[in-house]
Parts: sequence; structure tokens; C-alpha cells
Amino acid sequence: MQAKKWNQCFLLAGLIGCAASFFGYQAIPASYACAAENHTSAVSDGKDKVLGNRQEYSFAEYIKRVKAGWDSKHLDQALEDANHLVSLRPQDPRGYLLRAATYVQMQKYQESLEDCNKTLQLAPKVAEAYVMRGAVYSAQGDFPRALADYQQAVALKPNNVKVHNDLAGVYGHLKQYDQEIAESDQVLRLDPKNALAYMYKGTAYGEKKDYIKALENFNKVIDLSADKNMLYVGQSMRAYAYTKMKKFDLALADYSKAIALQPNRELAYSYRGCMYVDQGKYDQAINDFNHAIQLDKKSARAYASRAAAYQKLGRKDDARKDAEQALSLQKNNKEAVKVLKELKAK
Repeated sequence: MQAKKWNQCFLLAGLIGCAASFFGYQAIPASYACAAENHTSAVSDGKDKVLGNRQEYSFAEYIKRVKAGWDSKHLDQALEDANHLVSLRPQDPRGYLLRAATYVQMQKYQESLEDCNKTLQLAPKVAEAYVMRGAVYSAQGDFPRALADYQQAVALKPNNVKVHNDLAGVYGHLKQYDQEIAESDQVLRLDPKNALAYMYKGTAYGEKKDYIKALENFNKVIDLSADKNMLYVGQSMRAYAYTKMKKFDLALADYSKAIALQPNRELAYSYRGCMYVDQGKYDQAINDFNHAIQLDKKSARAYASRAAAYQKLGRKDDARKDAEQALSLQKNNKEAVKVLKELKAK
């Protein structure tokens, strides 16, 4: 069975933290938050007029309202308040950056890019805008442009751990695994206990098929992680490394721990299903892929893997249907393409 991509995309998780740090907030856990400078001292407390019947708020108060909209998931309200920021001060880059972060949460990436561009037009040395634009490019699969933006952000903030971590992730997506490792090492020089840096190193070594070093780094992730999400991914990835080493008992133990930790996440079910496929336990694999798809109906990984399991059982129609569904969710999914090619050949 074709190996899964090791690199996990942590970039979008940090987007809102970047915008938040620009305004002096921290909206997400520290392991993902952008470690940028606090810019709140530049925010005026003076009143700014708003036309119409809407209550008047100051620029600083609108910033707080947008942040509250993020926290409460009232994104339409957050966007409305961000629009007021831009209307109040059309030459102030902060309104555009905060609106860009709101657009990201609404998955309106083109609008977010436009606001990032406007931010950089007004303030070319705002590293957070390069970080956000780079992460949006990553979400769109445009990793060469993402790389250029993260490199610019690193030049502006050479000691920013978050930016170095995101740059490592982009190197991984570009299959530049030695650079991914080097960038992760730079993070660890700045922050020796950074679990995410060990995660990126582990995934890079996994892609290089150096499973011993991959395990060493995933062990560090598990030892250092206070964050439940990071611990879950660390256990799932270590289990996958054990699977590649044919240490199925150890893999099963880690997958079981991960699923017990967060039973409503898809990743561990999908990877455990892949382990069962490697063992020839196709019915158990399909059961895990079914769970994964119930939890995340947009998981191309789960559909493609289930297609491969169906193919092994000779269930050609089911395999074809799942492979086509995987490709509808992720163009050029290698495993789905492989299944369809083999089915056509037969």
C-alpha cells in the first residue's frame, strides 16, 4: 500500500494567532501561537465616528469586538466589525490584517490574500502579514509562493519560533526534507522544548525512510507535549513509524492511546486502517476507514485508503467509487490514482 504523506499541515492553525499577536491577543494555544511583537501600544483609544444608526465604537473597541467574534464563532459579526475598522482608518494596516484573519476562518482565501497585499502595501515590514499570506498560499497548495513569504518573514523576525516552524512545514510540502530538518533545528536552538519542531523533524526523517530518527523525534513530541492535540498527532505518527518498521504491536498500542485521547478525530483511525491493510486484515481496515469517514466526510486520505482495501478484497465497484470520491476531494491523490489505474488495467 502506498505510503501516506508524513507532513501534517499546522500552518492554518497559527494564522489567527499571528493576527492576534499583531493586536496583542493570543487566540490559540501557545504551541501554535505566533510569537510576534505586541503592537497594542500603537492602537488609539480615541473615538472614531461610524456613520448610520450603529453604535459608535473606538478603533480599539472594534478590535476587541472582532476578536470576540472569533472566539464565539460569530464570523459574520467579526467581518462586519473588521469592515468598520477598515472604514474608520483606511490607511491603517491593522484593520486589513485583522480582516484577512477573519476571511481565513471563513475559508475566503482570495479575499484574505487581497487584504494581506493591502497590509504589505501600507506597511512592507509587517512580518505577520507575510506569515498569514504564506499560510493562505499553503492552504491553496501554492507552496513556492508560501516559501518566499516565509523566508521574507524570517528575514524580518529571525528569532521568531513560530515563523521558523511554519517555514519548516513548507519545506516539507516541497519535499525539501533536509531543509525541513535544518529549519526545525533552528527552532530548537531558540526553543529546545518545542514539540512542533520535533514533529517536523520526525516527519522529515519518516519521508527519508530513516525510521529510527523519526521515532527519536516523535518520542520527544510525546514527552514534551502538554497540548492534547499535539500529543494525539505525536502518538499517531509514532505508531505510523512503528508500522513501517513492522512493529505492529507497538503501533497498535500507540493508535489505541491516540484514539482514547481523542476518539472523535479521523487521523488515528485512518493510519490504523493502513496498518491493518499492511497486515492483510482488510475487513478490520475497512471498519477503521468507515469510522474515519464518519468523523470527517472530507478526508480524501480515508476514502483513498478504503478504496485500496476494497481493491484487495476484489470489491471493484466499491474501490472505484471511493477512489473517485477521494479525487473529488483532493486532485491527484496518488493512492486513488493508483487504484483507478490498476482497476482499469484489469
